[in-house]
Amino acid sequence: MDNLFLLETLPFSNEFVLDVIPRYWHLRETLHQGNIPKRELTFTESHEVFNDLENYILKEQWKVDVLEVPEWDVGFNNDLENWLKFVWLTKEYLSKGFINPVCVHYNPRIRKNVIHPGGCRQQVLNLFHNNSIHAIYFNTGGVRPKWLKKMKKVSVESLIAQGWGINLVADHGSLIPHLLKDLDSIVVGKKQTQIMIQKNLSNFKFTCNRKIDILSPWQTKDRRKARFKCNIIRGNFEENIVKAAACMFNNIEYSDREIEVLKR
Repeated sequence: MDNLFLLETLPFSNEFVLDVIPRYWHLRETLHQGNIPKRELTFTESHEVFNDLENYILKEQWKVDVLEVPEWDVGFNNDLENWLKFVWLTKEYLSKGFINPVCVHYNPRIRKNVIHPGGCRQQVLNLFHNNSIHAIYFNTGGVRPKWLKKMKKVSVESLIAQGWGINLVADHGSLIPHLLKDLDSIVVGKKQTQIMIQKNLSNFKFTCNRKIDILSPWQTKDRRKARFKCNIIRGNFEENIVKAAACMFNNIEYSDREIEVLKR
């Protein structure tokens, strides 16, 4: 997915962005806010978040003391931070939903709508969410999908006034807006999640109707010792493992048509 659109943002301030956009956005290119049907979005491979879980467990990142991490959210230790962010966002989503909309733009190379930034949030939505997704959408090149008329046009000025930071990426023959908000909460969330996981795993066992190799240190056949009962019903096995692990690490119950994660 990373090869299908550029990621590097231009070093512009919000003030400069306001000056540049009217001159360089194409006719009919605008921002809209509202709900987009999930089927109209493309998501990164769920195998990526499974790899994050594998790296976190196999490299014993769950043992890392948060005080030993010199800097967060700058790629210092992705084996630690990627999984922590997914677990944290899973709890946020399952407890109250995402407060802020995701950022979506049309990618003419693949003729699909992609979520970026927000790579981890899109994985949570892909695995746990079934309905339309609240988004801020940039219609690259002026495309007009049928559902766009149900969304509300929003200005860059109004988004900045709401606390959004707006970066621009030169791609697809345009300047693609990357919207970011509440960044400070990410580092706090990851630190708190690491501490919570360490506490939960210190005395943790679960049973499951399928053997889960990556979680074998905590899987047991003794129901008396188990804190959780996991029942994998159908669907993608790796995706179900990710959902089960994220919920159990958060010490919360969850169920859908594919999996049940219940406290004993």
